[in-house]
Amino acid sequence: MIEANYLLQLSSQSLETVIAGELHTNPALELTEAALCPRCGGQVEGDRCPTCRDDSRSREESPLPLEMDSESFHTRREESDLDVDQFSLIATGESILGSIRADAFASLPARDHDIASLIIESIDERGWLTLSTDEVSRITRRSPKQVERVLHTVQSIAPPGVAARDLAECLRLQADDLLSQGVDVPSIILRLEEADFADLATQKYQRIAERHGGTDEDVQAAHAFMRDQLTPNPLQDRNVSHWRHADSTQRIFPDVVVRIVNDEIIVSLANRTDSRLAINEDYMKISSMRKQKNAALSLSISDQEWEHIRSSLRSARDFLSKLEQRRRTLLKIAALVCERQEAFLRGGVREIVPLTRSEIAAELGVNESTVSRATANKYVMLPNRSVVPFSDFFTASLGIKDVIKEIIASEARRGQTLSDQRICDMLSDRGFRIARRTVTKYRLQLDILPSTQRHTA
Repeated sequence: MIEANYLLQLSSQSLETVIAGELHTNPALELTEAALCPRCGGQVEGDRCPTCRDDSRSREESPLPLEMDSESFHTRREESDLDVDQFSLIATGESILGSIRADAFASLPARDHDIASLIIESIDERGWLTLSTDEVSRITRRSPKQVERVLHTVQSIAPPGVAARDLAECLRLQADDLLSQGVDVPSIILRLEEADFADLATQKYQRIAERHGGTDEDVQAAHAFMRDQLTPNPLQDRNVSHWRHADSTQRIFPDVVVRIVNDEIIVSLANRTDSRLAINEDYMKISSMRKQKNAALSLSISDQEWEHIRSSLRSARDFLSKLEQRRRTLLKIAALVCERQEAFLRGGVREIVPLTRSEIAAELGVNESTVSRATANKYVMLPNRSVVPFSDFFTASLGIKDVIKEIIASEARRGQTLSDQRICDMLSDRGFRIARRTVTKYRLQLDILPSTQRHTA
């Protein structure tokens, strides 16, 4: 089960390395030959590739040997391969705090590293800060203002809600993160205080409404949003174990290929090698003869050699079974995600709709951690041939970022550069209600300079 869980999390490139190692150590495994497409690497049917419909006469030059496995939205509903979610039985171990510390040290001057270390070491298993800022200030002999500044940096680079000092701050940090992604968050959540949560627990919505304004319905809607989208234990959240800081640039290969054929969306897996794995026929024949108690063969093979054959075959079958489990799980999840984001696949990034991994898990009847593992560190080739991270399907802010890029690209035509506040106003005119600081955040993520450093043509 640990190995099955490990294989599910691997990208196609990492899986290649694992398969190569297994082929090297297990003689009972072998690769079958296959004709491959020179453009996408998919398995060829006749003289043409069914994936990209490319002529494959020069397939020996194929740079990317992919083996395709696909299904449409219609066939996905007819199968029930995921009735038993075995991947949910294994927890993912990862040093999240170590990653936060590394990012904090990279973001802060050396003189603040002692404060950051103490803050991070004081984060408990829930993700909360167990020391007050005054205590951190006293231990490090630094001013409370310096501690607050370092704490804000740690909170900004950690998973949303981590390093909060109380429940109100924990939820507020998560709500701010959702707001920055373009999610419509009930404003009352940002005004909640510690005293409000006792009333929330007993559903005394009228009291909260009187303290913060609004109606009972507003408070009930905010409470429902908190239950669905926020967590009081951010470090134990199902998605946190797959949180990553930015990796260095590397060559990317798709794990999933999406194409439109006769106006139907087809979702395919780019498995490359694992579909061509098979058990060695010689090992199968020898094992069969042993079961038939072939006397001549028994005399020529020692007990140690028999044990080697049995062990190799058992290991090969187990490995192939786990690869098949990975294939079915990833294909089911990818198909449903693409179905829910069909408008995005057909119309572009501005058509993307808010979607969470928990929604996908609930519809498939699997554990939410399974969806997180299956989509982590994987890439999807869209019908327009662009390759994007799987996480893009769960990022509603992509549409807003695309509009920001378009607005800034129009500066040359306008003959002037636009400030972030002006961009914010233009977005509001188009129906996107986000704060100026969110525009600044998205602009930085798009690697676009501020207006004072941009030049018009």
